[in-house]
Amino acid sequence: MKLKLIFLFLYINIYSHYLISNNSNSQTNDSWFTKAIKSIKKQIQWDQNQKNNTYEDNGFELIWADKNLHPSAKNYFLYLKSTYQHLNGQLLKSLQSFEKLFSMEKPKYAHEGFIRLLYDLNQFEKINKLDKNIKEYFDDNLDIQLIFAESLLNLNQDEQAERLYKKLAQKYPDNEKIAYYSAVSYLKNNKLDKALNFIKSCLNRPSLKSKHFLFHFLASKVHLYKKDIYNAMISIKKSLQLYPEFEKGWLLKALLEEQQGRINEAISGYKKFLDITGEDTAVEKQLIQLLFNSGRFKEAGDILQKMEIDTPEYYCDLALIKWKSNEYKSALENVNKAIEKFPNFIKAKLLKIEILISQNNKKKALQFVQNWLKENPSSLSVIRILIMLRKGGVETTTIINTLEEILSKNQNNKTILAVLADLYLEEKNFDAVLNYCNKLLEKTQDPILQSKLLFQMSYVAFMKGEGDQLEKYLNQAFEKNIIYPSSYNLLAYHYAQNNKKLHEAIRLINIALKKEPKNYYFLDTKGYIYLKMGKIKEAISLFKQAISFAENDEIIQNHLNIAQSLENKPHHQISAKKN
Repeated sequence: MKLKLIFLFLYINIYSHYLISNNSNSQTNDSWFTKAIKSIKKQIQWDQNQKNNTYEDNGFELIWADKNLHPSAKNYFLYLKSTYQHLNGQLLKSLQSFEKLFSMEKPKYAHEGFIRLLYDLNQFEKINKLDKNIKEYFDDNLDIQLIFAESLLNLNQDEQAERLYKKLAQKYPDNEKIAYYSAVSYLKNNKLDKALNFIKSCLNRPSLKSKHFLFHFLASKVHLYKKDIYNAMISIKKSLQLYPEFEKGWLLKALLEEQQGRINEAISGYKKFLDITGEDTAVEKQLIQLLFNSGRFKEAGDILQKMEIDTPEYYCDLALIKWKSNEYKSALENVNKAIEKFPNFIKAKLLKIEILISQNNKKKALQFVQNWLKENPSSLSVIRILIMLRKGGVETTTIINTLEEILSKNQNNKTILAVLADLYLEEKNFDAVLNYCNKLLEKTQDPILQSKLLFQMSYVAFMKGEGDQLEKYLNQAFEKNIIYPSSYNLLAYHYAQNNKKLHEAIRLINIALKKEPKNYYFLDTKGYIYLKMGKIKEAISLFKQAISFAENDEIIQNHLNIAQSLENKPHHQISAKKN
């Protein structure tokens, strides 16, 4: 049946073309027309059980191969084939057929279908470059003129588009489509006041009443561009009153509501838009984000679940929402799917850890991170994640044991050596700190790291009260090309604490402060040295400066209190007190 209709369509087109072109009793015209009709009739007798596109294309090819047909008839068949392919959604095939036709003949009648095809293929540049004669051929064809104008808009040739729309508007003053796109061209040209005036004139035309909702919509957009949200909202409400099922109107209203912080109203607008359109990925994502930020996790999850996008990001987002909705089982299932699809998906792995910790499943969380670290033993990021498990209740000793186990199989892992040194320092296991610092010092040639390690070793000696070891480590540090500023500070404070080499201490702390002028530790140390030297006013000034950067530091506050208690006392009493 479908095939019969196609060839009936051809029959009518052939006959129409014959009537148009046959201005005389030309025997040639009669001849090719009669033969064409006979060929068409033969095609209609074909087996009705074959209905695929290949068969239909073969039908056209058989006509094309008919030696009895006049070349003009064959070309017309080729034009009809191009048109059929276009209507059947075979755009590229249609384009090839048109190009084949134009390589032999360029009939003007064929250009209308060709222009429509180019428009559907978004080939706006090709439309714009058509011959002047061809464009003039369509002066009275409104549909094609609108395609020319819309092509100019798509090519950002807004002024040319505006001129053409203005010309068409004068010729067809009551045409809805022309009026609409004329307003759009003003808008695209950023002629906002002209656009508003034109829209108002359209709203005053009874002939355009059925499309007034569109012009209120455009007015809303113009007001939005002018940053006049109040009038933009009034216009969009008028549009929706006239046409409550206008999906673009609901979308714009939702956007305006969101801009004004009315999130619940924006959510309602986006939902209405989706109710009308069925689906829109960008709008769905925006709606999910708003619902999520509003704590409406279940609603967000329901919308996301309907989207069914088979990507790791989708499963990770769904897992996050399910977790926030306290649906832990579903959250884990989805986050596992995300990791399965993309094993190196850091965001999904972090989410899995959070889900496990929130379930108080510390053991599984630890096991997951341990396995992750075994795969990436040098990853500082994964090590940091392991350390962060302490916030979830995992003990520091467990973290240390995990790192030492991995270190036993990766003995040259500098990152783990450094982290273990820091963790043992927190635990005040000073011998272990020195052990790992020494191991790392042997393995590194990095002068910055060497300087930091020697400082850390000297700090351990300071904590243990081993002044000679402290000075030994710091003197080694001062031999390096790069010196950690805190090394100067520590030795200066050590001298002040032991009331010796105070002038050398001042020299050292000045070097540190030159590198970091606002470091409150350094400022406190200098104040402490002045306190030891009996320069009370200078000390008080420095302590106050230091405490302005660290209001809650008890050591600095204590130093300030001591200095203030000595401020007005005789020098011999100050000497006795500070010692």
